[in-house]
Amino acid sequence: MTCPDELPFPSSLAALLQATPDSIFALDHDGVFTYANSSAAALVGLTPAALVGRHLKREFFHMQGARWPDMTRRARDSGLPVEYMTFNANLGRWLQVQVIPVSDGLVVQVRDVTALHRAEQLHQVTAALGTARTEQDVMRVVLEQAVPAVGAYRGAMLALSDDRQTLELQGEEGYGPEERERFRRLALSQDLPASRAAQEARPVFASMPNATRDFPDWNAVRSAATQSIAALPLTFAGEVQAVLVLSFDTPRRFDEAEQQFLTTLTGVGAQALERARLYDTEHRGRIRATVLAEAGTLLAASLNVEDTLDRLTALALEYVADWAAVYLPNEDGVARPVAVAHQDPDLIALLHAFVAQYPDDPESPGSPAWVMHTGQPFLLPTVPPGVIDAIEDPERRAAIVRMGFHSLIHVPLTVGERTVGVLGLASSSPERTYGPEDLRLAEALAARAALALENASLFETSQHNEQRYRSLVDATRQTVWTNTPDGQMLGVQPGWAALTGQTESEYQGYGWAQALHPDDRARSVVTWQEAVAHRATCTMQHRVRVADGSYRHFDVRAVPVLNADGTIREWVGVHTDVTSQVEAEAELERRVAERTEALARSNAELERFAYVASHDLQEPLRTITSLTELLERRYADTFDERGRTLLRMIIGGTLRMKTLLDDLLLYSRMGAERLTLEPVNTAEAVEQALEQLSDRLSESAGRMDYADLPVVCGNAFQLTQLFQNLLGNAIKFRRPGVVPEVQISATRAGAFWQFSVRDNGIGIDPAYFERIFVMFQRLHGREEYEGTGLGLAICQRVVERHGGRMWLESTPGEGSTFHFTLKALDACEPERLSPQGHRTALTRTGQH
Repeated sequence: MTCPDELPFPSSLAALLQATPDSIFALDHDGVFTYANSSAAALVGLTPAALVGRHLKREFFHMQGARWPDMTRRARDSGLPVEYMTFNANLGRWLQVQVIPVSDGLVVQVRDVTALHRAEQLHQVTAALGTARTEQDVMRVVLEQAVPAVGAYRGAMLALSDDRQTLELQGEEGYGPEERERFRRLALSQDLPASRAAQEARPVFASMPNATRDFPDWNAVRSAATQSIAALPLTFAGEVQAVLVLSFDTPRRFDEAEQQFLTTLTGVGAQALERARLYDTEHRGRIRATVLAEAGTLLAASLNVEDTLDRLTALALEYVADWAAVYLPNEDGVARPVAVAHQDPDLIALLHAFVAQYPDDPESPGSPAWVMHTGQPFLLPTVPPGVIDAIEDPERRAAIVRMGFHSLIHVPLTVGERTVGVLGLASSSPERTYGPEDLRLAEALAARAALALENASLFETSQHNEQRYRSLVDATRQTVWTNTPDGQMLGVQPGWAALTGQTESEYQGYGWAQALHPDDRARSVVTWQEAVAHRATCTMQHRVRVADGSYRHFDVRAVPVLNADGTIREWVGVHTDVTSQVEAEAELERRVAERTEALARSNAELERFAYVASHDLQEPLRTITSLTELLERRYADTFDERGRTLLRMIIGGTLRMKTLLDDLLLYSRMGAERLTLEPVNTAEAVEQALEQLSDRLSESAGRMDYADLPVVCGNAFQLTQLFQNLLGNAIKFRRPGVVPEVQISATRAGAFWQFSVRDNGIGIDPAYFERIFVMFQRLHGREEYEGTGLGLAICQRVVERHGGRMWLESTPGEGSTFHFTLKALDACEPERLSPQGHRTALTRTGQH
């Protein structure tokens, strides 16, 4: 055994190994420590001298990590170094591990990359959330990103119910069917980490065995594999809206740095959730307006009651429900479903059979019969499981469970003072839990359904169609008007007069246009005249000066009413006030812009961090490089084989770190520095890139063809880097025994030039097309192909900063083609650029 102070190499190298923050240790073939620096010994709370002679597997098994046996076996079998990244749950750190086989065992270098990994994870979460629109999208992205980011083995997103008494499962990662059912709904009264996080609006961290003492109810729902848990509230507007629960299958310490990382991650998610809530609110408003407008159109289009109700339930199914039904009384006064909509026809048949076998009790609150009897609406946000479990008849209970009711609404269909039927809506999942706003929408739909029944009655008594239509529109508080077949407003128009304050003499003919906003007037008149000329439905939006002198926004819809011979009898139009929706949309756009700006600032700060970190690390790296070079020059001959191996390991590590820092610095600079545009001859950029690659090109004897490449609008340095990375990859990832051949071409596509860089290399599986553009993502081990995993990420950033896009076509074993677009010179500002010509076709090879 060798103590650190007795190593067979100079004291300066021993001091360097002891001073490095990386953990470095050596094992013999039996797994016994033969050397350890101070950092390695500190991992197990010992000194280097005390650690030498101890057995790794028997005495420090918990420090190995899950991947250690496979990686060490691969290194021994191949005789080559193996490098991998892993999460050590006992340390709570992400580690970069390099295992090097030597004649008397293994040499291992362990580097703590937690800070870099977490910064990358936050960047990925922020980027993913930038594409999430709805609340459900945000929750899904946070869940999918958080579980792997912190080394959890599973996770769940729980949302607070409308009554804020329960937590309801919205999504999960790694749960089985039984576990999903167990976590489907948790009462806040239960003493659980998630419940406490929701009640106290703060993160809760717990590990076994203390967790079962601190949370008495946890054992009732905890999986046997779960040893630690983190419950993280997502809060906006001062209230907890959801809780992210992350489960770990090993005891975790949750130190201050990890707690801060988790809090920051959920903070980013909470900001995105707030933006998504605004979007969902606006989206629900649009759905409400769409449903009501389409319902009005359906009622106006048909006087057949059954057809109208079928359309109405289908419309509700499309936008607001998983179940939709209209109940009407039969000859005995018993409410029966006459129109039912659901995606599954078998479930529709089940509902009909269920109602026939188990008629509603008028004394049972909330049932269709009760609503019919009382005329009162009924809202049940969540069907309590206990209510279903209490049903004694097993067949009845099984039928209700199969129909899958989660949330229910029953509202009366009222005509005058009479309740003539019931409209029922139901959802089947927590993602659609009804609240007061949904009840108001159901009541509006019910009013339209009731009006359909009234219209049928009016039709049966042969009342005038126009009177029925006016009563319908009056009930919906819309402004109705009529025009002559040639499109002029004549006669008494009470709705228009009340809306605008115009007299009959003022609005007749085309005088109505004077009530429009001056900026909308000409466009509206032209649109109306085109509709009249083509006998087509007219739809538009404009501002109208109403009776109090203010302008309000209106949606306009006018349809021709035809005679039996197909000629136009008159035009009937409706003005619907949409001012509140327009103002809400403007407010939403403003708030979205604010959030987008905040996300942009956050991204900029991350880029600045990467730039500063990669720049400031250059100096200590140069110091290490100089020292190791000095050791190699002066003392290499005095080292034994083991010492020279350690020295090569240090030199290789510093070279890889320098390459990584150079690429990271280049990547961050391309996002942080201002892009200066100029005319760039892409053929010259290719030539400069090939000069940088001349040694590799000569070594591979490769051939590069680039024909008639254009001048584009861009940054010469960045475009040279783009071609250098792509051509370098084509040379590097070549097939064994095949000379690399690359063709570079460009074709005009509108305001852009589309470039294609085609090679005959090893190709890429389509499953990895997206992954290859992500930072630090490698498809091959370093022992196969060198590199940092930043090359294609840099390429994509260059193209996107130039306003273009980049994509890939590839066939494994045949080669790859990278496509990207760059803005043409004539599409840039001409006063800032000087024109240049194209280059002719060129060929360059690695043979001299």
